[in-house]
Amino acid sequence: MTRPDGTALLLDWPNALEGAAWFDALTYALDVRRVGGDAERALRHPVLARVDPGAVDAVLAALAGYFFRASLRPEAEGMRGIRAFQRVQGEAALDWLAARAVR
Repeated sequence: MTRPDGTALLLDWPNALEGAAWFDALTYALDVRRVGGDAERALRHPVLARVDPGAVDAVLAALAGYFFRASLRPEAEGMRGIRAFQRVQGEAALDWLAARAVR
């Protein structure tokens, strides 16, 4: 898709909706945390630097709940391991949220 100003817009997920411009960057930072990286450093990126810390915490809490709940569903056919992955993502979100609460 091309915007009126000529810049390209790439959507890589189904049923995309417009939302907070920083949401995807935060989920990438969550993946950084999940693999042992410094997610707080990622929050200094210009896309995330001006985001209200309370909003970051709220999204992390929502993601933790989403992933934990999804991880309890039956394994999806053809998606072996997805529930375990969702559990790990939920754990990473909750762990990061807890670490943010003590600073």
